[in-house]
Amino acid sequence: MRRGKDLVINGKKVAVNPTPQTSKKKKVFKYGVEVPQNWADIIRIDGEAGNWYWQDAVAKEVAALLFHECFVFQSPDYKPSEDYQYV
Repeated sequence: MRRGKDLVINGKKVAVNPTPQTSKKKKVFKYGVEVPQNWADIIRIDGEAGNWYWQDAVAKEVAALLFHECFVFQSPDYKPSEDYQYV
């Protein structure tokens, strides 16, 4: 095997990148406001703005989901019935 830009394997050229690029996600803006992609973004955006708006919005959304019983919480030892179908 030789090092370089191209490597020939079974008669085909295969590109070799000795220094892979790390993927850095672009910031997403909608209507001039940065939209967080994960919890770390929420903390960073709220810290830069000096407020808790994104954290409050997430708490409000989760509270609404719990209020409408969108999730069924089971105990760790819960076993589904025999006719339960895994999806």
